[in-house]
Amino acid sequence: MPRIFIQTILNASCPEPITGEWVELTNLDQDDLKAAIAEIIEQSQHYPIQRWEIGDYDGFYGLTPPLKTVLEVAQLIEEHGEAYALYAQNIGTDIADDFEDAYCGEWNSFKDYAIEQFDDVYAFNLCDYARYYINYDKVAHDLKIDYFYETSETGTVHVFRHL
Repeated sequence: MPRIFIQTILNASCPEPITGEWVELTNLDQDDLKAAIAEIIEQSQHYPIQRWEIGDYDGFYGLTPPLKTVLEVAQLIEEHGEAYALYAQNIGTDIADDFEDAYCGEWNSFKDYAIEQFDDVYAFNLCDYARYYINYDKVAHDLKIDYFYETSETGTVHVFRHL
């Protein structure tokens, strides 16, 4: 579950965080997030706090979205997991609406995806012996013109259409 660490900073001459707290983003809206940040700032009242910032991210698979989109990105990660993070690392988090149109699914390799695509579209018309003559490596190579893929930490390949 995605979460962020909100930290308070005294001033520019003392850039080290004074206080901070992890905020779970699951099921939060903008008002809830603002309230959580206000509470963290209030807990630092005895310090002359000048500003606050997101100090760390957890559960974002390396993404570091700004505050204005952090809830949207967290929701997409909750819904789609690492697949969305891999897409956003390539395309950006500001076009989240395109993810569902672009995402094809996950396979063990891009070649496995190419085999499934070819078989679904063309091979149902072929007799069984003709399939031995199909060069699936070339099919996969040609599909990479219209698709891209990213490998997850677990080795799963997530395939996306170029939009």
